[in-house]
Amino acid sequence: MSMRILLVGMSSFDSGKTTFAGLLIDEISHYSKSIEYFKPISAHNYWQRFAHTQYCIEKKRLISADLATIKAKINSQIDDYLLNPIHRLYVPTASKKPLAILPSTLSLAGPDSVIALQRFSWPEANRVRSMALVAEQLIGQGDLLLTKEQLEHLIEGIEKRSVNSLEEIQQYESENLESYVSSAFSRVEDGTDILVIESFNDTAWIWEGLDMVNLVLVIGPGQVYRYEPERFRKAAFLQKRPSMPIREVPFSRINDLIKPRSRDAWTPVGLETTEILTGIFE
Repeated sequence: MSMRILLVGMSSFDSGKTTFAGLLIDEISHYSKSIEYFKPISAHNYWQRFAHTQYCIEKKRLISADLATIKAKINSQIDDYLLNPIHRLYVPTASKKPLAILPSTLSLAGPDSVIALQRFSWPEANRVRSMALVAEQLIGQGDLLLTKEQLEHLIEGIEKRSVNSLEEIQQYESENLESYVSSAFSRVEDGTDILVIESFNDTAWIWEGLDMVNLVLVIGPGQVYRYEPERFRKAAFLQKRPSMPIREVPFSRINDLIKPRSRDAWTPVGLETTEILTGIFE
């Protein structure tokens, strides 16, 4: 088993996890360790991250922008879809009336964030399989900025299933997410010394099949906190409601239950010290 490092965001957005992950990987590389990066669940907005959307369309691969950033550092030979087994694409509406909300539960966060596409990937024998859940009706009617041609590029070579509601996506997730992420994780971890796992936003514990990690770091602007891993895991599961997946427990909900073992400072150009990483290079 590899050395597992879990990075969790202190807040929902812009905590700096990916920037910190890059600095951490640079530091680890000085010790000639083999490193892999795992982003189990991710999402981006077609318009807000338009440059990355274009990248995905050109590459014909719907992946996390964080993965695209980090993979260049680690020179990984593992398939992108295993390093990032689940990715969702939100797309604004193309309505004639400003702020018009589509009569669909896929309009999860209003007219700027309609779920147009979600990819699920998993290893099977010697290949990687993928399933794309697609809002084909909305796209076909021209209700979203994503065109049919762009969609075809994003799902090229993978299976697809048309969906018309958030409930259909949630049902597929509940049936498959754990097994897909766990099987992808096993393939990624095999043969590597250190595995950096980046959580989704401020999710405290990203999937139930992650039974343990060696190091938990909670990342915020200018500061990083180290936690005792097993206590952190237990705190997350203590806050989990029976009907909800573990990934819906945010760090804020467990913050008062546990105390960090240490705190360190960092900037986007480097770590001030590496004391917080004590033990991982031994």
